[in-house]
Order: sequence, then structure tokens, then C-alpha cells
Amino acid sequence: MTMFFEICDYFEITPEEFFATAQGNTHTVQSIMKKVRALTPSTLELLEQWLNLVQ
Repeated sequence: MTMFFEICDYFEITPEEFFATAQGNTHTVQSIMKKVRALTPSTLELLEQWLNLVQ
């Protein structure tokens, strides 16, 4: 299991991303998720509200 986490670290991905089955645009999704993880809690809340509006 340790080796698995080392592989994820090497590729700078999370275990969730490793097992994701996203169709196309994988790089775009990874880029967006990296930015989302860096948001402050208040900005993340605003993003969630906006996503609820556009869904």
C-alpha cells in the first residue's frame, strides 16, 4: 500500500484521481481540481453556490 501512495505522490495525483474513470479532458479536470483544492473555505462556498445555479 505504501508503494501505491508513493506512485500517487510521484505523479502528483490523489488516490481518487488514480482510480477516476473520467472520459476525456483528464488534464483539464486535474487542473481545475488542483485550483479548487487551493481555494479558501469562503471562496469554495461561493463556487458551490455558483455551480448549483448553473447545473
